[in-house]
Amino acid sequence: MADLQTADAAAWRAKRRTTKKRRRMAILLFILFCALLCILSFTVLFRMDQVTVTGTDHYDSDYVCRITGIETGDNLLRMRMDTLQKQLLANTLDADRIEVKRRLPSSLEVAFTPAVPTASIKGSGGTYYILSAGCRVLETGALAPAEGTTVLHGFTLTDEAVTVGSFAAFQENDILTSLRQALDACGMTGITAMDISDRSNIRLLYRQNLVIDLGTADELDYKLGFIKDCMDKGRVDTVAIGCADAGETGKIYYRTLGDDPELANVIATLLATEDTARKAQIEAEAAAAAAAAAEAAPQPAETEE
Repeated sequence: MADLQTADAAAWRAKRRTTKKRRRMAILLFILFCALLCILSFTVLFRMDQVTVTGTDHYDSDYVCRITGIETGDNLLRMRMDTLQKQLLANTLDADRIEVKRRLPSSLEVAFTPAVPTASIKGSGGTYYILSAGCRVLETGALAPAEGTTVLHGFTLTDEAVTVGSFAAFQENDILTSLRQALDACGMTGITAMDISDRSNIRLLYRQNLVIDLGTADELDYKLGFIKDCMDKGRVDTVAIGCADAGETGKIYYRTLGDDPELANVIATLLATEDTARKAQIEAEAAAAAAAAAEAAPQPAETEE
């Protein structure tokens, strides 16, 4: 009986040793396979044979290869995407953003986001800088805001020596970012001007006729979302000259040009003094509103002597 137990124990130990050897061999083979696959991936496999360019008609695959120095046959895994992006962005003056992605097994995709005029800001010299949505400088020394851009009031460029093609930054970049994010969140477009000169009453101009008073920079998402909802439901007139005041949380006060003739001057200031045609139109509407109000006012009764 003791001999049987000894024999069983010896057999079990032998089997265990065999299992361990097989396991170690399997692990070793797996490591060798992974190492071989890694070597092949960085040498033989994943060689680039195509560059796809999207988002622009100005640049093609030849331009991308010339600027970055990559060539057909280069290994995709050995390319640094962030380096390629920086090289392209530094040599492309009309793009806001450039994304470079690997499309394994053999393609490189380059997506351009064009820089289009989005904002105008007056410098200390009296001329305007025209900027893209990504704050790329598209023009300096402009005599008037670019058509269709948002005029920025109360913002200060950190460096007025910026050149065309460089990226501008604002001292008030946090407020600008918050406003843009809040506008995107509620889907409101058509903002003609932003004025943060008075931080206690941030003011926007919608489509050259509706002044939007927001109060402080607190709860911008809520305030703009509330106003957009009222505009969509027709509770705020988006055609006539007026003002939607959302400075008090949870409430919107709407007044027309007839209620507040000073709105004409407010809009003219937000549009920038160079927009003389719109200023003249607003002043004419203000004069007509004032005349109508005067005519509607009760006249004093005549007295007989």
